[in-house]
Amino acid sequence: VGSDGGGRQVNIRVIDERLSPVLGSRGGVYSKTSTVSVSSEQIVSVLQEEADRVLRLMDYVPTPYPENATRLTLYLSSLDYRVSGNRKAAVTAVFRVEVVNAGRSYSGQYNAFLERSFTLPLNQEKNTKLVEHSLADAMTRMFKDPDLNRVLSKP
Repeated sequence: VGSDGGGRQVNIRVIDERLSPVLGSRGGVYSKTSTVSVSSEQIVSVLQEEADRVLRLMDYVPTPYPENATRLTLYLSSLDYRVSGNRKAAVTAVFRVEVVNAGRSYSGQYNAFLERSFTLPLNQEKNTKLVEHSLADAMTRMFKDPDLNRVLSKP
């Protein structure tokens, strides 16, 4: 991730567009009741903190005041968790982003797919790490996008 923000202010807003907090099922005999879920409030908070952290690393100043700041809106379009019969768990994360800065705008979509094999059923901690890694991968792709960075860094 580059560091070309020059101390400019960016208003970042995270919106959860998922239709349900349920990501999927752990599978097995009790698959209907063995779901993996993340509340909208929890996921928005985590994504907001991470986006703020990355923007600071890029030498931007995250700000809640949109008047004179660049606006970056991050939409979590989907976050899915699947377990296959061959003992693999997969998480797919999809972000959309819209950036408006100095009369220019950009929109893009970023996907991440992460699959892990396991011998024993995954516990809550391992499921959480799998989801976090997928989200981090999608966010990394977003912040490394040169087109997004061109609009974001325009003075």
